Amino acid sequence: HQLDQRQEDGAAVADAGAAIVAKGGAHCDSLSAALRPQHQTGRFDDGGALEGGDRPVTATDEANEALVRRGLLAAFPAHAVMGEEECSGTDATPDLAPDVPTWIVDPIDGTQNFVHGFPVSAVSIGLSVNGAAVLGVVFDPHLDELYVAFRNHGAFLDGARLRPDKATSLDAALVLIDPGYEREAVEKLSALYRNLLKAKTRAIRAIGSSVLSVCAVAAGRASAFVIGLADGDAPKPWDWCAATLLAEEAGCVLEVLDDRRHVTTTKESTSSFDLMSKSILCACDPALAADIRDRVLPFLESPL
Repeated sequence: HQLDQRQEDGAAVADAGAAIVAKGGAHCDSLSAALRPQHQTGRFDDGGALEGGDRPVTATDEANEALVRRGLLAAFPAHAVMGEEECSGTDATPDLAPDVPTWIVDPIDGTQNFVHGFPVSAVSIGLSVNGAAVLGVVFDPHLDELYVAFRNHGAFLDGARLRPDKATSLDAALVLIDPGYEREAVEKLSALYRNLLKAKTRAIRAIGSSVLSVCAVAAGRASAFVIGLADGDAPKPWDWCAATLLAEEAGCVLEVLDDRRHVTTTKESTSSFDLMSKSILCACDPALAADIRDRVLPFLESPL
């Protein structure tokens, strides 16, 4: 495969990645025009019906995904595109074809925030080859920030290399969590949060975007992010693809909490992180990751 052949030559991969990111960044920039007015007015009105209750789907989500899909397929006709809104329409998460490079797109990560005019949301575009993320672009239109990562070539924010936090213990850490769409196993989630607070964690926050939560750890704005104790708080591949590559390339610890997956097939990728996983622990330091993992696992296994 052409992309696989390019991976044999690091310089060629970097050049090819730069060209892809330029295209992806251009798509993201055009999407920001749709998002920015919501931030400025603090109101939600995208001219379409709001659907989904606690899982809203907006006209802007659908329009953004269509825009990105058209642009990517025009530039890379032999590739596949997996988008959140298309998959939500079928209520299924398709597996990744091992022999087809696949762009994994979240047109608005943080839709609930977007709906309420809370300025924390992003566009995420990642490229997966053989089940592993090789390229990631995340655009935050509210801060006008562009994150970019290339497999084996680093992770960057507006051209500056990402540097994670230096916290090694919870009393020096800002830990991000997110209940997601979970409305049943709330005792399990609240028990974990209580445990983290009793451990004298410096700060616990939920910003409402899995993509930007992982990016925050990669950029040193947070120390760790943990999510996926129950099915309702379990993000999907479009939440993982670009952001986890950013964290991995920045040098963060990245691991799954257990073997639950969105598809029933066996993981075949050699990537350290499974894009089909239902859980994640992302931390700036191995000791911090181990401490959080030891506190998470009892609640993960709990019948609560």
